[in-house]
Amino acid sequence: MEAYMEGEEPSIEDIKRCIRKGTRDLAFFPTFCGSAYKNKGIQLVLDAVVDYLPAPNEVDPQPLTDPETGEETGEVATVSADEPFRALAFKIMDDRFGALTFVRIYSGKLNKGDTILNAATGKTERIGRMVEMQANDRNELTSAQAGDIIAIVGMKNVQTGHTLCDPKHECTLEPMIFPVPVISIAVAPKDKGGSEKMGIAIGKMVAEDPSFQVETDEETGETILKGMGELHLDIKVDILKRTYGVDLIVGQPQVAYRETITTPVEDSYTHKKQSGGSGQFGKIDYRINLASKVLASSSHQQLLVVTCLKNSGLQ
Repeated sequence: MEAYMEGEEPSIEDIKRCIRKGTRDLAFFPTFCGSAYKNKGIQLVLDAVVDYLPAPNEVDPQPLTDPETGEETGEVATVSADEPFRALAFKIMDDRFGALTFVRIYSGKLNKGDTILNAATGKTERIGRMVEMQANDRNELTSAQAGDIIAIVGMKNVQTGHTLCDPKHECTLEPMIFPVPVISIAVAPKDKGGSEKMGIAIGKMVAEDPSFQVETDEETGETILKGMGELHLDIKVDILKRTYGVDLIVGQPQVAYRETITTPVEDSYTHKKQSGGSGQFGKIDYRINLASKVLASSSHQQLLVVTCLKNSGLQ
């Protein structure tokens, strides 16, 4: 800025260096316009990631927490290949080649054939294959170290946010926080026989993306998909069709309307039937009262009988 005020024109390299420093110090927040859906502005964002975001060894060390208490231990995962192995699983993907667990290595080294510990489950797993992903291409790896982002093939019982570490140095990295879904749609398979296929596919997608949720409305029986926005759910519906071959009927969730009485009611009913013999006779006096709001909201499907008169006896 001083050079510019003195009439000198700063170079592109100087401008990028200053923006990078400001971004690293959280003083600058570079903002770009674009659309992932229409593939507009994506290249600019990728270039900005390279030019302005800090390298792994430039970020603050990741604090470690105790696996049992969840409290910080005071130790940190320094980005160094000489430290014990610590990594965070941040994405799960299931494709035709098998399950892929994407991990970021915060410290240490990982070699093909190593045994690592899942701090969340307490179980160990042996590393069979490691790959570096570049779009749809996979480059086989024999080792990786701190700062690398890789995908491990065939891991079991691993979910997004789990910490993977050296069995001799058990620890937990700061857990990921997932936002609450803000929009929902109702879906149903176009074919009656597609319900099972849809359920299996949605189950895999929920495991891959914790911000994507599914539930079944107990009252309407609808399958409700929840996500972070309209585009988020549009992509999920498209994946169900293209990847899993499930055609869906998409709509808004139904509103479960409920009926109730507005005022207390008292009445009686007499039953008479003569078809020979002693015949049938019965009389009942009844009163229907309004339930409390709490009872009405929590037990609307239940009939509460307070007292009942039967054979002249109070039951």
